[in-house]
Amino acid sequence: MDDPLIYDFQTKSGNFYVYDVCTNQTYPVTKLDINIIKNYRKMNLDKLINYFNSYSKNQIEKLYQKISAWVKKFNMFFPQWDENNVGKIPSKQRYFRGLANLNQIILETTQKCNLRCRYCAYSNNYNFFRNHSLKKMTWEIAKRSIDYFIGIVNSPWRTSTLPANIGFYGGEPLLEFELIKRCVTYCKQQDCNVDITHNMTTNGTLISEEMIYFLLENEIDILISLDGPQSEHDKHRIYPSGQGSYQKVDSNLELIWNIDKTYYEKHVHFHAVFTPLTDLAKVIKYFSQNIPKISKKISKLVPMGPPEGRFFKSISTNSKVECENQLKILFQKYEKLLIEGNNNNHLFRVLDKMLGQTISNFRDRNYQIPQYKIFNAATCIPGHRRIFVDADGLFHTCEKITSSFPIGDYQNGIRYEEVKKHFANFIKIINDFDNCLECIAVHNCNICMANISRDGIFKKPDCESVRDRFKQLLVKYYSIIEENPNAFAKL
Repeated sequence: MDDPLIYDFQTKSGNFYVYDVCTNQTYPVTKLDINIIKNYRKMNLDKLINYFNSYSKNQIEKLYQKISAWVKKFNMFFPQWDENNVGKIPSKQRYFRGLANLNQIILETTQKCNLRCRYCAYSNNYNFFRNHSLKKMTWEIAKRSIDYFIGIVNSPWRTSTLPANIGFYGGEPLLEFELIKRCVTYCKQQDCNVDITHNMTTNGTLISEEMIYFLLENEIDILISLDGPQSEHDKHRIYPSGQGSYQKVDSNLELIWNIDKTYYEKHVHFHAVFTPLTDLAKVIKYFSQNIPKISKKISKLVPMGPPEGRFFKSISTNSKVECENQLKILFQKYEKLLIEGNNNNHLFRVLDKMLGQTISNFRDRNYQIPQYKIFNAATCIPGHRRIFVDADGLFHTCEKITSSFPIGDYQNGIRYEEVKKHFANFIKIINDFDNCLECIAVHNCNICMANISRDGIFKKPDCESVRDRFKQLLVKYYSIIEENPNAFAKL
């Protein structure tokens, strides 16, 4: 490769930087540095001196020696990757050894839900997701799935020391509370080499006093869908009758708080979805003014599902543009607080949690990139991170992928050939449209099997948008650091 795998940019103040994909690091440079790096393998030193004759010979020689040292000693700018570094699924033996470090299995206790949220993937919005149904998981499927998971966790090949987690999902999982209780009780009776923890994603409307005491007795984490104040939550999170669900969720949160504040603060988490119809300023204000009552455990602010959805298509272009403008304004507030070092207040904490995840991920990135690293866009090896068991007992890569790509079932466990087939199809669609080994965002990609899965196919990935967002991130990140070098130190 004669062209370096870099991205050069200027911050708002006009300073030059180069992001090097090989080391996943960014370096302050001059314009001449950038020119020499870009032509390092195309011109020898003499040609560089002649070509960039507006600079002195001595200046070019010094920079050339510096850049040569970076390339030769630190393997910068010119990756040594080849086709062996992309799209590889481990051999069958290595795959099942890696499976030993699986830390989570999620049980879809039911496909039934008592709400009909307008943006829900299962509310007849999409042709490639299932619709709400009356299906529920049997005890046999739940028990055998748990047995399979514990068998994996107890494998002699396991090196992970993390607890094993069994989650409950829906539909609305609390519609099958008796099954959940039976699962939790059964897990306590099993001989497992690590602790077993539990969590649950719920709309929060069915929580009763009995359930609360069970949840706190077993220290079960709950993720409650709450889209902000009543005016915003009730726009989308509604009962089949059209009535909003906010008041019921709010009263149930009050019940948990009054029964056990410690449990609430430690185990109650919140998840907010927004659409182009959401007033984002009201959402941020609501969460920032209700800490700790709304808990410090707020996750990233999540946009509604894929744009192919019927509900999304029904929203006006003006509303979509206004939503983008709202996001920009909120991020500008976040940037301002970072630059001022004003990070010890509720508003900043909420903005950081809900909008700052991309920046936090970049700050915490891995700087040690081995030459043998395998690049699979942002996807995991199916089954290695988690297993989602649907109500019929089919195994899937996660709860977000469409149902067209099962990787096993409760009777037979993981089927390696299915994993290999789906993974190969994903890599093929990536390589048909782009090349991970020549992408500046290869370490900062968010394209995975789940977010491009459709009805039996993987759609064309939007790699260009990923690169554009990464370029914008670099400019924002280093512009902030120039104004406040300690901006990210305490995040």
